Amino acid sequence: MMPSSDHGSSLMDVLHTIDEKQETLVDNELYSPTKVTYPEGGHDAWLVVLGAWCGLTASLGIYNTAGVFEVVVSKVLLPEYSQSTIGWIFSVYAFVNWVCGVQVGPTFDAMGPRALIIAGMVCTLIGIFALSVCTEYYQIFLSFSILMGIGSSLLLTLSMGCVVYWFMERRGLASGMVFIGGSFGGVIFPLIDPISPLSSRLGMVNLYSCICTARTLHYQRNIVLKQNSTAQRSKNNVHRSHGKKALTGSAAVAYQFLAILNAASCVGRYMAGDLVDRLGRYNTLIVSLFLCTVSVLYNPALLIVFIILFRLCSGLNTSLIPICLGQLCETHDYGRYYASCFTVVAFGVLASIPIAGSLLNAVEATGKEKYWGTVLFSGLSYVAFLLCFLWIRIKVKGWDWRIKW
Repeated sequence: MMPSSDHGSSLMDVLHTIDEKQETLVDNELYSPTKVTYPEGGHDAWLVVLGAWCGLTASLGIYNTAGVFEVVVSKVLLPEYSQSTIGWIFSVYAFVNWVCGVQVGPTFDAMGPRALIIAGMVCTLIGIFALSVCTEYYQIFLSFSILMGIGSSLLLTLSMGCVVYWFMERRGLASGMVFIGGSFGGVIFPLIDPISPLSSRLGMVNLYSCICTARTLHYQRNIVLKQNSTAQRSKNNVHRSHGKKALTGSAAVAYQFLAILNAASCVGRYMAGDLVDRLGRYNTLIVSLFLCTVSVLYNPALLIVFIILFRLCSGLNTSLIPICLGQLCETHDYGRYYASCFTVVAFGVLASIPIAGSLLNAVEATGKEKYWGTVLFSGLSYVAFLLCFLWIRIKVKGWDWRIKW
């Protein structure tokens, strides 16, 4: 006797419900954070940290000293171009460095890091070797802004993405150690530049070749990761080395200040790794953002104190943002979250340098202190930054700051 259609339909509904529950159980078993185990150390895990450190030394090292490269390009390679036009080379470089992550992150989640790391190596090495022999604006734009920007984006995203697969409880410490690499490169490269003969193109070739050699050595270790234009004559762009030179009156001292700034960042990034594991990731980030906001209210007579305090605290929050992102998603989705976040950051980076240049011109025209407008803009940006993360923390954990989160 055949079952009625109602009975058959009911039976199929039950079976379908059972299948859905089984799929849910399987999915939970595979992706539930309670089922995922992390090595939290060991030879392979720390080898990944070393490789990621080398990757950030080679990529963020150049990013953190782009102001030095801007001075070299304006004085040696393209002295006939306005500072505004040259500034766009480095604005676009910074933009590409972050925006490419929107594709790199999901690709990393799907296929792992090895092929992408090799592509990043090839792009950055060819880009910086080509930069040493460039003579035209478009050549420098293509080699530095585009080719090196893409390569740096690959290495930056992958170096941070790999670490989260090996650490959870000690993720703050591991990520802080990795981010020290970017500050280490930021200390070394500004000190190389004053030694090189800026008036000689041969000196430029030697400078970039030395940097290429250093980067190649770093990339060999990074593989251990397992898994012509019309010039506008108004100064609409400003970069950090020019600001420091204006405040100090000496290019050599400006280079040294840049090295001091990045050295302080090394300390801040190491502190971040230890503090977040003790106090919580968002708690530490909010405190560091508050200190950054306060440090912007600086006195020019205490410039070195300002540089150290600001970079110490900004080094903290630079390291903490990727860690805080990891707290909002599953490990297997981290590449996508990281890439999406820093794609938005890329547009802020692209706009910030022209905005700062426009503020300088506007304030200078009024006869007031030249950098007043940019200082205010920086301070307000940090206030907005602080309020956003404060809102997230309160929304998730409330006002009880004794809770580690």
